[in-house]
Parts: sequence; C-alpha cells; structure tokens
Amino acid sequence: MELVNLIVTWLVAVILGTMSVVVFSQVIYRYVLESPLPWSEELARYLMVWLVLLGASLGLRSKALIGMEALINVFPAPLKRFSVEAVLVFSLMFLAVVMIYGIKLTIMNHAQVSPAMGIPMSLPYAAIPVGALLMIANALVVAIERWKKE
Repeated sequence: MELVNLIVTWLVAVILGTMSVVVFSQVIYRYVLESPLPWSEELARYLMVWLVLLGASLGLRSKALIGMEALINVFPAPLKRFSVEAVLVFSLMFLAVVMIYGIKLTIMNHAQVSPAMGIPMSLPYAAIPVGALLMIANALVVAIERWKKE
C-alpha cells in the first residue's frame, strides 16, 4: 500500500501543479490577452475533484483528517476502544456505499460529454470510486497498524 500511496502523492503533486498552471494561464489569457480559454475553468474544476479525493486518502493514511480525539480521550479505556472501532466500521460502510454509487455514476455518465473539453464525463466521475477505494484501503491499513500496536 505504501507504493500506491507514493504514486498517489506524486499524482496529487502533478495535479496541483497542472491546476496552478491552468488557472494562471486563464488569468493571463482573460485579463492580459483579452481572449479567455474556454476549457480552462472546466479542467481546473475536474482536477480539483481528483485532487481532493486523492488527497483525502493520503490524509486518512497519515491520520491528518479531523477527528474527535478530545471527546474520545475522555472515555474510559473499554469505551474508548469501542468508539474507535465503531467509527471505523461506520466509516468503512459509508465509503463502500460511496464507492458503489460512484461506480454507478461513472458508468451512467460515460456517454455524456463535458461541454468545453468534450471528454467523457466518466473521467471526472471516476474520482469518486477511486478515491473511496483508496480511503477504504488506507483506513484498513491504519486499523491494522492500531490493532498490532495494542
């Protein structure tokens, strides 16, 4: 899983760099050259969706996502462990539902074409099941590491 996360990290960096160049170019074209690029806003939006979902999986792996540790740390040890496990189960169930419906959305929107770039809408929608799958995998890795430590 570490190799996958390394690849995702590089992919996130490339997406962020590309998005920055596209948005900067759009500003130059719109305000300096007075000839806006018709596809730049759409591309930046789709790249942002991929960036957020891939980045969320990396944040989950590095335990950088917002948690309720202050509340959980007040609980006695047995209740603390139960609440952490319950959150894991509910999170995995939610991510599984997101992944399943993300796959359905991706397939359903394959024939639709984006207005400015003319790409299949399945490409931006694919970020949903891919991101959910990566989050599930990283959540399981974090849980296994926690179980081994206890």
